[in-house]
Amino acid sequence: MQQCLEERTTIPCESDGPRKSKEQRDQRRRTEILKNWRIEIQALDRGCTVSVGCKNVAFESIDAAMEMVKRYVDDPISVIIHYGFEDHIGQFGS
Repeated sequence: MQQCLEERTTIPCESDGPRKSKEQRDQRRRTEILKNWRIEIQALDRGCTVSVGCKNVAFESIDAAMEMVKRYVDDPISVIIHYGFEDHIGQFGS
């Protein structure tokens, strides 16, 4: 008696496709956030204000403002959360 071998078919699964690492997803999210809001620095007689989109934050010195801007560019999500503007990052997913 001859045995019949069935051809196995593999159903593609989403997890079989190329996966993005958490680092890649975070980088893409960071880039999307940075692309969507203009950063403006307004020097004043004493300190300055930094505007990101429609949000403004006052600083006593330009050096403190520049440090925050650097932190924002490096990790916008943590700075947004620190200043309480979380409602602006929801559209970019988790």
